[in-house]
Amino acid sequence: MKNYLNIYYYIKTLYREGTVWEFKRILGSGQHTSRPNIKKHIIIKRLAISTPAAIVCYLLKQGLSSDFVADMMAALSIFIGLFTNVIFVVYNRFAAILPTTSTTNNAVNIENTKLKNFIRQFTFVTGKNLLVATIIIFLLTLLILFDSFYSQDIADFKPVHISEWRSENILKFLRAFVIVMTRFTILYLVIDFFILLLYSLGALFAFLKREMI
Repeated sequence: MKNYLNIYYYIKTLYREGTVWEFKRILGSGQHTSRPNIKKHIIIKRLAISTPAAIVCYLLKQGLSSDFVADMMAALSIFIGLFTNVIFVVYNRFAAILPTTSTTNNAVNIENTKLKNFIRQFTFVTGKNLLVATIIIFLLTLLILFDSFYSQDIADFKPVHISEWRSENILKFLRAFVIVMTRFTILYLVIDFFILLLYSLGALFAFLKREMI
């Protein structure tokens, strides 16, 4: 049981650190890493993602197609394998050029600080996206295993007056709720996945561009 608790701790830490570093700026003076109002940014981002996710969820009354599910799982599996290696390559590449001794050159110290911050940012944000991709694959697997359940048309579920609530109607409501929330969660995470992917790529190339100037 203790090992499973450790897994939860690691996942929680990865998600928290990935979220914090997602909103940090590392290309400034390098002397101080800015600490924005994380909660404010999280709320704004969640609202921005939830709106299109809810709209698409409403439009796809019968859920995601089997072709989309299969293609998405294949793409996410490739992403996980590829970017897991990229994390190790980037870390080894930039860690290798970090000085092993301290220096009194302030400009060098600033550049070293920016380099260390970049390694942390890229690693945690990309690691968070790997976690998001894994969760998406798990949810898509549920869609495949319980296809007859999750492919139900939500338009078939009609609201009833509270006076007509019976055990049968309550079960229908619970089924509809599980179906809608699962679809919404998948769409939300897919959008978040692409945002984090673009963020990681953008941060990587912005930093490389700065280093090559």
